[in-house]
Amino acid sequence: MINLLEQPEANAAHGLSAAARAVAGLHALAAGLGESLRCLAVRGLDDDGLLQVTTAVEVLGRRVDALRVAAAAEVADRSRPELGTGQLSAKRGCRTAGELLERLTLVSGPTAGRRMRLGTQLRTGRSLGWRTAAAHLPRHGHRPGRRSDRRRHGRRDPHRVDADAAVHRPGLGAGSRERAGRLGHRHHF
Repeated sequence: MINLLEQPEANAAHGLSAAARAVAGLHALAAGLGESLRCLAVRGLDDDGLLQVTTAVEVLGRRVDALRVAAAAEVADRSRPELGTGQLSAKRGCRTAGELLERLTLVSGPTAGRRMRLGTQLRTGRSLGWRTAAAHLPRHGHRPGRRSDRRRHGRRDPHRVDADAAVHRPGLGAGSRERAGRLGHRHHF
């Protein structure tokens, strides 16, 4: 059986590897968090204390979520199909990066997929000339510095129109053209 969690090799000249130091630090952080505040302890906090702890936990959770997404994106990048047998997922006996993340972290397939997609979209890196590469953000119809689709082509993307209507005018989602007309709101379908 292939070990998904092979221990990072220590560099004899520098002691522990960067990965081993990071893992040790994260384990220490998790242990310290468990010691500093137990889940049942929040019941005994006063109102202000509860709100302060809630805010602090959210800050910590967001940092953890950012690291989850970044790590998933790196696993996906190292498991690209064009790498062939050099794929990280293949080296660990998995068909895809998603399968590797599922087995390694015990999250669902959709959760692993969301983390990889988001991380890949936000990922920045280095180009061949070692210049910082832009994040791989999805392309939209409206780009900064350009005219909107409506101005360029006299129409808007119908998917964006429905989304805009649903957000800005409750009850004006897809299929509500009659109400849109009554309110004087023009949609270009």
